[in-house]
Amino acid sequence: MVEERGKTDFSPPGQDSFLDVLTNLVGILVILVMLVGLRAAKAPVALPEGPSRQEEKLAAELAAEHAKVQSLRADVLRLAEQINQVQQTIALRNQERVMLATAAAVARQELEAQRTALDEKTRQQFQLRQALAEAEAERDHWIKILHQPATPPEHVQTIYHTPTPLSRTVDDHEAHFQLRNGRIVFVPMREIIEAVKTDAQAKQDKLRHLPELSEMIGPIGGFRVKYEFEKKELTLSGPNKSAVVATVASLRYLMLLPVRADMGETIDQALRPDSEFRRALAQFPPRRSTVTIWTYPDSFLEFRRLKEALAKEGYATAARPLPEGVPISASPAGTKSAAE
Repeated sequence: MVEERGKTDFSPPGQDSFLDVLTNLVGILVILVMLVGLRAAKAPVALPEGPSRQEEKLAAELAAEHAKVQSLRADVLRLAEQINQVQQTIALRNQERVMLATAAAVARQELEAQRTALDEKTRQQFQLRQALAEAEAERDHWIKILHQPATPPEHVQTIYHTPTPLSRTVDDHEAHFQLRNGRIVFVPMREIIEAVKTDAQAKQDKLRHLPELSEMIGPIGGFRVKYEFEKKELTLSGPNKSAVVATVASLRYLMLLPVRADMGETIDQALRPDSEFRRALAQFPPRRSTVTIWTYPDSFLEFRRLKEALAKEGYATAARPLPEGVPISASPAGTKSAAE
């Protein structure tokens, strides 16, 4: 036990010195690393001498996009300039349209005034031609009588003379007939007028886009009907100006064209009780109706015979002589029949 207490710890010689040396080396290495890091931070960085390929590609794409933007900007400016020019042109055309519309309205009024004067002149010329045709027919009648051979005394022909009554204007209950080549045919004037009205109403959309409408319908009772409507503007005149109130369709004329030249019956056939003439005449009561006969120069003798027969039955007659080749026609500017 004494020996154990006297023993002391024993360490190998030089161990602490080795640890000291190792610690010093680590510290030196740390100092060197720090010095190298400081120098590396302060050392200049060597940049590449030229741009890389990717940068060159990006620069080229940027330049192309910039060129597109400049081109689009130029296009926008050019379109804006064109729009401005178009707007100026539209404004100028609107002014021209207003001026032309004003000039057209003035010309239309002048034309309407001239047409009114012309219609009056045409009506007067028609009346003169009618009077001339009657005079020529009367002359031809007496010339035929003068050139007839003298009849023996035993063949005396009695000529009945009736005083010419005062004529009156026909407004209603009027029957129309055509007397041509010695043949008489009924003219269904009321049916023709109704057919013209119906056809014109069905085609009124066409008249809205045209200044006038000319159509052919039929045949009706053996006649084809040619008619013409025109647009007229109703104006309201004031102390300072005149304005268009409405636009209406007005009949300019209607014309009857026979489908054959030999239509109708002879006077002998017409005066029979069962004739077409009698059946047509039965629609119009005597003493209240007027028979208007559109007569051509070759049938004036037949007209006299027919007039005498109608007078015995209580019908008033009105003669409407027509020159050869002129069809039956009617218009607002015409005249009404004068019955006797």
